[in-house]
Amino acid sequence: MQNTLHAAIAMGLLLLTQTTWAQETRETTCAPVDVTSLRDRVQLQCAEEVRDAGENVRLFVVPAADADFANRFLNTASAALVGGRVLVVQYQGRSLLPGEPSLSCGKACRLVVAVSIR
Repeated sequence: MQNTLHAAIAMGLLLLTQTTWAQETRETTCAPVDVTSLRDRVQLQCAEEVRDAGENVRLFVVPAADADFANRFLNTASAALVGGRVLVVQYQGRSLLPGEPSLSCGKACRLVVAVSIR
């Protein structure tokens, strides 16, 4: 009984650690090569891939459900693309879009929490 309790506590701590790590905010620079507004999201594609949690990440997304932020993200990313500027993208580490990711997004998408033009 005591071993079962210790195992359950260890598993709970492990899950908590993994959840906390997955929600960690990270930052990268991005030279935009494409900004696309899709039905379920706005997505930014960068010229260079970023290595995150064993994945090569090139797409950064904002769900269309957050319409105000998606609109600001689209405007900022488009301005950088047209102006030949670099973006600073803050994103949730190892995160995907809520729900089932689409085939065009896959595991290599990261959810944007902030963006600025450098």
